[in-house]
Amino acid sequence: MKIVKAEQKNVGCIHELYKILIDSIAKKQPLFFHSAEQSRAFISEQISSDKSDFLLVLDEGEIYGFALVVENQTPPYSMFVPHKYAYLMDLVVDPVARGRGYAQELIKACSHWQKERNLDYLELNVLTNNDEALKLYEKMGFKDKDKHMYLV
Repeated sequence: MKIVKAEQKNVGCIHELYKILIDSIAKKQPLFFHSAEQSRAFISEQISSDKSDFLLVLDEGEIYGFALVVENQTPPYSMFVPHKYAYLMDLVVDPVARGRGYAQELIKACSHWQKERNLDYLELNVLTNNDEALKLYEKMGFKDKDKHMYLV
């Protein structure tokens, strides 16, 4: 198993993995999300950008998951302590390959990516009812920063 940066030739595989991710999100939070397809143009743009990378987990020649990590910064409001940070935008592992430690390795690679770029920290958002992901992120050392809430 190894982690590699995506190339343009990987757009199709990433697109297929996005279907798994988006369907999962839509099932967990149907009030806010529905099944859809991620744009191939978006995937291609993120691969080409010098501010983001798709990190792929590769095992025996097969891609089993990805993490999309991007450079970000705090808003330019005076109350915020200014930070440049890495944002783990998306992470998915094919359900047939879960339980093999791939997600942990992708997170470690994102943390390494953040440190290589001298960014202050690695941040992510997770659905509050995604118990499996919450357990993983807490195990990896992530802490709560804030909580998004809504009223209907």
